[in-house]
Amino acid sequence: ALATAAGLCWKKMAASIPNFRAVPAGNILHVGGRDFYAEEKTLFEESGGTIVPADIIRHSGIAAALAPALRTRMTRGSRIYLHFDLDVLDPSRAPANEFAAPAGLTVSQIQEAIEMIGERFTICACGVASYDPRYDREDEVLTAGITIIKSVVAVISSRG
Repeated sequence: ALATAAGLCWKKMAASIPNFRAVPAGNILHVGGRDFYAEEKTLFEESGGTIVPADIIRHSGIAAALAPALRTRMTRGSRIYLHFDLDVLDPSRAPANEFAAPAGLTVSQIQEAIEMIGERFTICACGVASYDPRYDREDEVLTAGITIIKSVVAVISSRG
């Protein structure tokens, strides 16, 4: 879906969507990625997109891993759309769906990222996706998703 939104694939299908405009890949910051096809990652990065992998976040902490990418993005505008695929969460604690790769992020890491983004950008909208309740036997992913949304709303509200 991200590659389609960036105009990197499924171009004919995307063109059939009324008023579709690809998001320049250089404006996309993918945080917490950990399960890419080699070609997919190369195409995304060669198109100007930035990936902050989950393993770098776990090793360096969210602030150190994310700050350089946010500084770069600040030169491209002040408004941002946040999108969360819930399978960014570590499936050993909360499996969001059948595609959730191991070694994902924690809710607190995501909340810290939201706060960092909100300090630097105006959050204009937010989407949450990739939730399959069949894999969420204890409602942990549902609770995490609600917590993430509340964090985004709190950051937006704090800016007045």
